[in-house]
Amino acid sequence: MKICSRNDNTTPVLDEKYIRWTNINEEVDEVTPMIIFHLQKLRIEHFQLPDIKEYICIKPFFITYKVGLYLTDGIVYNLRSIARNGNAFMTYQKKTFLCRFYLKIKKLQV
Repeated sequence: MKICSRNDNTTPVLDEKYIRWTNINEEVDEVTPMIIFHLQKLRIEHFQLPDIKEYICIKPFFITYKVGLYLTDGIVYNLRSIARNGNAFMTYQKKTFLCRFYLKIKKLQV
């Protein structure tokens, strides 16, 4: 079975074997509320999300199945509902700090 994603053959993927990532969960958890507080201070009530088109293709044998997710005109209300989802990591590579983490949005209007 072969599973491929949108990143296959379109963008370079960092080779995980040679990169050492540091866990920065505490730092992200501390900074996220500060950013949200600052946005509320600026009277920003919601965010408009960019359109998202994602797909995954699965090829169990000889037939390829494609599944797509299209999110358009998304709006996030109640910015307090944004939080870290899973672990957050950071590394230093080629004179650049790279951070990798996901944010969970509890209230999303589509």
